[in-house]
Amino acid sequence: MTSPSADAFKRSTVHGVLWTALEAVFRVGFQFSVTVALARLLTPEEFGIVAIVYVFTQMGSVLVDGGFTRALVQQRDATDEEISAVFHFQWMFGLLLGVVLNLAAPWIAAFYGHSILDPLTRVLALDIFLSALGGVQRSLLDRALAFRQVTIAGLMSSIIAGAVAVLLAYNGAGVWALAAQALVATSVYVAALWLSHPWRPRMVFRPALLKRTFAFGQFLLLSGLLEVVYGRLYGLVIGKVYGFADLGQYTRAVSTQAVPASMLGGIVARVAFAAFAAIQDDKARIYSGLRKGLIGVMAITIPVMLGLLAVAQPFVLTAFGEAWRPSIPLFRILCLAGLVLPMHMINLNVLLATGHASLFFRIEVIKKTCGIILFLSAVPFGLEALAWSQVLYSMACFATHAHYTGRLFGFGGLAQIRACSPWLLAGVVMACAVWSLQFVLPFSMPVLLAMQVLLGIILYMAFWVLWDPSLLREMIQTVLSRSEAGGLGPAASGR
Repeated sequence: MTSPSADAFKRSTVHGVLWTALEAVFRVGFQFSVTVALARLLTPEEFGIVAIVYVFTQMGSVLVDGGFTRALVQQRDATDEEISAVFHFQWMFGLLLGVVLNLAAPWIAAFYGHSILDPLTRVLALDIFLSALGGVQRSLLDRALAFRQVTIAGLMSSIIAGAVAVLLAYNGAGVWALAAQALVATSVYVAALWLSHPWRPRMVFRPALLKRTFAFGQFLLLSGLLEVVYGRLYGLVIGKVYGFADLGQYTRAVSTQAVPASMLGGIVARVAFAAFAAIQDDKARIYSGLRKGLIGVMAITIPVMLGLLAVAQPFVLTAFGEAWRPSIPLFRILCLAGLVLPMHMINLNVLLATGHASLFFRIEVIKKTCGIILFLSAVPFGLEALAWSQVLYSMACFATHAHYTGRLFGFGGLAQIRACSPWLLAGVVMACAVWSLQFVLPFSMPVLLAMQVLLGIILYMAFWVLWDPSLLREMIQTVLSRSEAGGLGPAASGR
């Protein structure tokens, strides 16, 4: 399959970013509003209980995916029979893992000493099977750079699931409101993906057809398992050592920090992987795209994450209430980890999109080994030490990924930091000014928060216009010329 022309690649990538960003902004914005409502209706302990079950369901989803989803995006010549084999493998394996998790539910409840974990685990095990039904459709849409359809699916699932969760929580459903939110979101999302893409599986399944796809996907599977085990190890240990209330506070800090960090990192991950896979044999264009993409995403990430660090106290107390005050110092620390996330995400996806899956897995083993050592070393020193271990781990991830993109494409870690340094300096100055405002203005928390946000936007936008107006101008022109660019059109077939 030939690579798209430079102009076509640029249009598809930019519009992919715009549609993905649109989905992320509205979906995450709505989800955050739902989270605010749920945080005032439910207790930190109830959030902590559900967080334990999420560890097991997310691990099951990673196993079911098996790396096949990204493999189908990267292998653009996959046959219809191969795609059908992936689909049938995923739903059968998802069903099997759901049954296994049901059998393990009593043990999980006994280990943590909460009987509610037994039925909660059994119900949420269904989420593994449901998510398996949409993996192929999602990968085919991503491969076609058809992000508009994925945008609509994501928005629909967030709105419907959020409304259901808030309604149930308001009527006293407790942890079941969060369980219903997960199941409804997955069901609506998968249904919307099926309606958005014409591909349907053939009634054929031969394990031999999985061989080529699994050769690439196996490294992503193992890497994904390492990521889930490491990422959720915090929840498992905190829930057992510190209790569900502390786990709820830590989860609140992580999830709040993850709203902008994951949104920006997710945009980078989805668009960068599909876009760079389309030009994987052209190193010059990869270098150019990596540099421009990194500067663009960090120009937004830096003020958002440093700004959140500066307004942490009025933000948390205004949004979630006094019950969540213990999460404030954790949130501040984790904002530093979120600052680095998009940087190592874009480097990671360049490696994957250009076919370096085995290298990626070796890197993941090294990273996760270091991460687990940092985590275990921090456990005896409290929640703040655990948060700092995540910051150190995030920095190590960026350094490792950037080292290899430097070797392969000539744009390493130091060059990337230099490219982003003006934005970082402006972000630090902005954050210091915003932070100092609380000592000058004796306002209530909501008013103080509004004043801080307004000051931060004015200061950073002034720097943006003075330093590099071309970047902002290009974004505006892209939005205004959307109709001229032609969009992405209907999804391509699965062939």
